[in-house]
Amino acid sequence: MTTVYLDRRAEEQQAAEEVSAAEEEAKRKAGAKIIETVAGFLVRPAILMLLWNALMPGMFGVATLSYWSAMGLYLICRILFGNNNND
Repeated sequence: MTTVYLDRRAEEQQAAEEVSAAEEEAKRKAGAKIIETVAGFLVRPAILMLLWNALMPGMFGVATLSYWSAMGLYLICRILFGNNNND
């Protein structure tokens, strides 16, 4: 009669590796979201500045904006109108 020995260590190790891979993927996604948020926060005032300087002085004769003025205007708009990004 033969005896079969079942070693569960291999299954436990595979499960641990899957959990580790899932945690690494979650960390990668969180890092990408942080970078996306910071980049968006820095790029949106630049877009606002470029659009303002291209349109407003010619149409209404107002002054042009610097990047920091556009950043201030962007922040005021975020405070007054909120952030509608729900994702």
